[in-house]
Amino acid sequence: MAKKNNTKQQSKAFKPEDYIRTKVRKLPVYKCYKSENQFEDREMSVIVIRQHPQGTFTYGAYLLDKWCLGVKDSLWQFSVDQEDLDEFLSLFRNTVHSLEEITYVEAHNWVFGAVNFAEEAGIPPCKDFALTEYILEEDNDDIELLEYDFGRDGEYCLVAKDKLEASRYIPILERNLGKGNYTVEIGVFGDDEVDDNWDDEDDNWDDEDDDWDGEDWRYPFELVPSMEYTYKGKDYPNEIILHFPEIEDIVRKNTEEITEAEMKRVLSLSAEQAREDLHNLVLRELGIQRGKTLDELDEDDANNWNIVGNAFMFLTKFGTVEETLPVVLEVMRQSEGFKEYNFGDICDHLLNPVLCTLVKDNPRLLKSFLLEPGLYYSFKFVALELLEHIAQHCPNVKQEIVDMTVEVLKEYKKDLPKRTICDGTVAAFAIGILVGVGASEYLPLIEELYATGLIDEGCEGHIEEVRQEIHWYNTVFDLPPMDPCGVWMGYKKLVGSR
Repeated sequence: MAKKNNTKQQSKAFKPEDYIRTKVRKLPVYKCYKSENQFEDREMSVIVIRQHPQGTFTYGAYLLDKWCLGVKDSLWQFSVDQEDLDEFLSLFRNTVHSLEEITYVEAHNWVFGAVNFAEEAGIPPCKDFALTEYILEEDNDDIELLEYDFGRDGEYCLVAKDKLEASRYIPILERNLGKGNYTVEIGVFGDDEVDDNWDDEDDNWDDEDDDWDGEDWRYPFELVPSMEYTYKGKDYPNEIILHFPEIEDIVRKNTEEITEAEMKRVLSLSAEQAREDLHNLVLRELGIQRGKTLDELDEDDANNWNIVGNAFMFLTKFGTVEETLPVVLEVMRQSEGFKEYNFGDICDHLLNPVLCTLVKDNPRLLKSFLLEPGLYYSFKFVALELLEHIAQHCPNVKQEIVDMTVEVLKEYKKDLPKRTICDGTVAAFAIGILVGVGASEYLPLIEELYATGLIDEGCEGHIEEVRQEIHWYNTVFDLPPMDPCGVWMGYKKLVGSR
């Protein structure tokens, strides 16, 4: 999928999807199950359940095709009570005839083993796995590796319900495995029945495109008002002269379509001149897009939503704190429409790498931005979440980040009723830094902030949940890659997984 998101943001409240992406890995695993005997030995299901401190459950279920397709389907539910969980498991048992409790390590290896087996054949997981993979632990060396058998007798075997489905996959298998290295069977098993069980449109298990009005029974938190966006912008250049005109042709392309030769060409240029060109391209784009709504940006061919992100990718090499950070922060002062058009939901892939490169060793450079009035709150989320990750991975600046966060939170506490430099969700993200690094000595300050009644509980949860989580030190996310090739490869992998 393309990196821009054409769906307008309906509400800034933390949706269940956002919680799953950023917080759910901190919850303890409650139970895991697997089932087989659905269609002989080919398909199985895995369920992973995590428990919230208040006693509710968030779970992911994964339908695996062990012979070829990997994670064929997936669904999730957020913060359900025990009765609803038991009802789901009972329905599951009735559908697939068996459900066996397993360890998390077994569940993890079944799911990611199926993912890896399918990806070797060029087949990515189903699109819903882009969300439900966050219910699982990150697939790294911290998880014990178990070897399971995939394929039919070790060989890839595509079982398709009809010729149309087979025609979707055969060219992919041919390209990645080569002729004669897989088999195809058509109409052997009745997939329609199990697909109906997993894709019931009436259930709306995981439809992220549906408008969410904050009243969902799965998400019992009240919305808090937003800070007002009042930034007026600056005088951005209308015309620029580039040292290397070919840079513009490259950064205008979709990131995944930039070739290796083009990457090498840009990276071989003079750092000082390339940096100046990239800065000018970004600043000119700010002027072109300034003042336009998301709909207007979508309809206007004068702007290009690749330029800013791709320029930032190359600036992980060419950028300097003195010259590049002001450009990056100027981008982060732009409007909601600008952010959605240029970054969508993947700031962590195209904005975070350059920002991390610039501030990792001196995080206080972000303090004035965090206290600046009238900015779009979502860009402040980006900065605060990145600071949390830096604090978790860089011991040399952890205390500096904690100290700065406390200073910022004290200013936020005074500002919350006015909402000029923060709002309840921005403040909650700042609280998340202290929770994420286990700074329990500042729990009294957090309790004071919650006592205002203005903190967005949909972000960090209720105060009872915070009191428990702040004693868990759990590094969930790695730092972003901080070199152009790492950013480029990571983005190509992301696009390939969707």
